[in-house]
Amino acid sequence: MLNFSDTFGEPPLIHAVKEQKLQNINYILKNGGKVNTKDSNGMTGLMHAVLLGNEDIVKELLSFKADPNIRDNKKMTASTLAGCFGKKQMIKILTENGDKTDPKEINGSLLIYYSKKGDLSQVQSLLSQEISVNFSDQKKWTALISASHYGKYGVVKELLNVKDIDLQAKNDLGGTALHHAAHQGHVEIVEELCSQNADINAQDFFGFTPLHYAKDIKVAEKMLKFKERIDFNIKNSNDLTAAEFHKSIDNEDIAKLILENI
Repeated sequence: MLNFSDTFGEPPLIHAVKEQKLQNINYILKNGGKVNTKDSNGMTGLMHAVLLGNEDIVKELLSFKADPNIRDNKKMTASTLAGCFGKKQMIKILTENGDKTDPKEINGSLLIYYSKKGDLSQVQSLLSQEISVNFSDQKKWTALISASHYGKYGVVKELLNVKDIDLQAKNDLGGTALHHAAHQGHVEIVEELCSQNADINAQDFFGFTPLHYAKDIKVAEKMLKFKERIDFNIKNSNDLTAAEFHKSIDNEDIAKLILENI
């Protein structure tokens, strides 16, 4: 029974880890529970403990030979999960206990965290090392998508100076950095991405382009500076062009501006 999952795909060990009950964890492992058992997302107890930031549980699981090199359904290891949340101490503990995750991946995961926070000095430090600059987290967010979403203009500019940066990378909903910047109303970032040839016509899983998502008139104006690259006939999943969509949600000023530029 100690290794059977419940109706939510969660084995007893992982449930105990998430409840942070060290005594229960110890009991399960001493009585035949498998330390590397996974939940329905492919995550181990060690991964959950790392995300919780509970060093005692992490060390307990490692003492029972938890494998830090297992990857979940999104191909993440415990270390890259830790990196995405800025948990450097967890990475250190895992490295000292047999973690073989490629340092480029770990640095890439940390880059996502510090890009989201807008910590330019940390971003610059990471970029000076071996790094997978387009590494993505469990939701397929890259550092560039994160910085663009949260309005970290300085970080966006720094990332755009990297030779191999992927401007067209999409998250798990098909959104690009430009989609996110437009949706959040980050005008400077929208202009910077467009000037660096970000795909203005990229469609997410709902068929929306960045122009569909333009939060306000200023965002739309910046994108329309590049109107020679815009396909104004692209329709979303509701069969609406960007102009039609904005009109349907009472963004009359944006709809009018788009029509004037076709």
